[in-house]
Amino acid sequence: MEHRWSTRKPVVGNAVVECPRVGRVPVVIRDVSLGGMWVETAGTVLPVNTPVMVGFSLPVHEREGGYHLHAMIVRHAPGGAGLMFLDLGTGTVRSLCDVLYGTATAQAGGPQAAAPKEQLAASGAEFLRY
Repeated sequence: MEHRWSTRKPVVGNAVVECPRVGRVPVVIRDVSLGGMWVETAGTVLPVNTPVMVGFSLPVHEREGGYHLHAMIVRHAPGGAGLMFLDLGTGTVRSLCDVLYGTATAQAGGPQAAAPKEQLAASGAEFLRY
């Protein structure tokens, strides 16, 4: 069953996962959404259900200082891991939304043409409605 509440966007970039059980792991980002990311781990096993910190910048739109987010390892496969972002603030959600599904896509009339706020509301993300 699919549990994502936003579309994954293929992205290639570098990141660092800080895992208390494994240490600092350089990874390669393969896709990102508002809910998380898939990373290639080059053989390092990141244990499922482990809280981590992930630091990254997105090449599609460099944000000064990048992102440093709390996440949970929710999936492991040979050579990679799925991370679910935790406790995102509204500013971080807005920034990621702009970077991943920004105004260029909306102006082009692409599948993510809805404004970020409308997109989140349509997704059923109750905790973001005030």
